[in-house]
Amino acid sequence: MDDSSARPDLQDFLLDLELPRDMLSREIEGGDAECAQFIVAMHDEAILTRRRKYATGLAVAFIAFVEELASQLPSSESLADALLRYPPREVLPGGRTANTLTVSGPIGLIGLRKFYNAAEHVIHGELRRYDYPIAAPHATQSWFQERPILDALLRASPGCRRRAIEMIWERILELQEFFIPSSQARTLRPFAVTVREFPNTQRGEPAGAVLQALGFAYFTADAPNVILETAKVGAGSRRAGRVGDIDGWSGGKLVLAVEVKDIDLNSGDVHQLDGFVRNLARWPDATAIVLARSFDQSVRDFLDSTSAIFD
Repeated sequence: MDDSSARPDLQDFLLDLELPRDMLSREIEGGDAECAQFIVAMHDEAILTRRRKYATGLAVAFIAFVEELASQLPSSESLADALLRYPPREVLPGGRTANTLTVSGPIGLIGLRKFYNAAEHVIHGELRRYDYPIAAPHATQSWFQERPILDALLRASPGCRRRAIEMIWERILELQEFFIPSSQARTLRPFAVTVREFPNTQRGEPAGAVLQALGFAYFTADAPNVILETAKVGAGSRRAGRVGDIDGWSGGKLVLAVEVKDIDLNSGDVHQLDGFVRNLARWPDATAIVLARSFDQSVRDFLDSTSAIFD
C-alpha cells in the first residue's frame, strides 16, 4: 500500500517555520534548481564532513531570516548586499552583547534565534525526529561558520530559495521518525486543560493566587531539579528581588522565570509585561514563560519580538 500521502507536507508547516505562506507558489525558473543544489550541497557537507547535525535547522533558519529581511527591504534595494547596509549587530538594545546573527532591518530587528527555534520545534517536536540535536544556543552562536550558506541565499532568487527549502525538507523527512502507536489516542496535557478551563477568581480570593499556585505546582513537578521561589501575589518582582512571579534556580543561575497574569492578555495589557522583560535582560539564557488565561495576536507578536531580542 502506498503511504506517500501520509508524508508531512511542507505547505502545512510554512507558518510554523516562519516562512511566507505563498512561498511554494513561486515560479522556479532557469538556474533556480542548480542554485538550490549548490546551497543544499553546502548543507550536506556541513553535516557529513564537519558533523554539524544542527546545520539542517540552521539552513532552514537562514532561509526564514533572508525571507524576513527581503520583506522589509524597499524594492530599490538589493538583497545580495543587504548585510553591508544592515550589518550584524554586536550590541543589542539595552547594551547586551549579541551572541547570534541579529540585524536592524529597515522596519525592525531580525534575529536568527527566533527562526532556529521554529525550525527545531518543527523537526524535533512536530515531526518527531528525535535524533535531531537540541542545540539552539550552540547552533545560532556558530552561525558564522556556515556563513557561505547565508551569503548564497542572499544572492539567490525567490525561486531558488523555494527549491532550497523543498530540498532541505526532504532531508528532514529522511531523518528517523519515532512513531507513536496509532491505536493510542492522543493524551491531553492536564495542565493545558486545567488552564483552559480555569475558573474565575472567587470573592475574597486574591486575584491570581490560585493560578500562581497552579503554576508553581506544575513547574515543581515538571522541573524537579530546579529550586523554585515565589512571593506574595501582587508583590512587584523587582522590589522583591525576583525576575518573575516564579523563579527557578540551579545553584546561582536563574534557569526559569514565570510571569503570571490572571487575565485575558490583549493589546491594552501588554504594558504589564514591561517589567518582566526588563528583568530578563540580566538573565538572557533563562527560559521565560508567561502564564495567562489567553493571549490575543498583539501579545503573541510582542512576545515573539522580545524573543528575537533576548535570544
